[in-house]
Amino acid sequence: FELEQFESELGDLQKSLCDLGIHFDTEGIRNLIEELENKASEPDFWNDPEKSQAVLKHLKQLKTKLGRFQQLES
Repeated sequence: FELEQFESELGDLQKSLCDLGIHFDTEGIRNLIEELENKASEPDFWNDPEKSQAVLKHLKQLKTKLGRFQQLES
């Protein structure tokens, strides 16, 4: 009985995480990551070092945030 209850609770948690993912807008974050990666590959990206560093920092933060959510999801 305990195993069935645990599996049921785990299923509920996974559904909650899925719902949270929709609220968290994982697809929007993935799109933004792709956009920033494309921007970083442009030939003139490094012409403004300060701006390029800010873009890379933001990109790293987004990837970290998405990665943490994906770890919770699995």
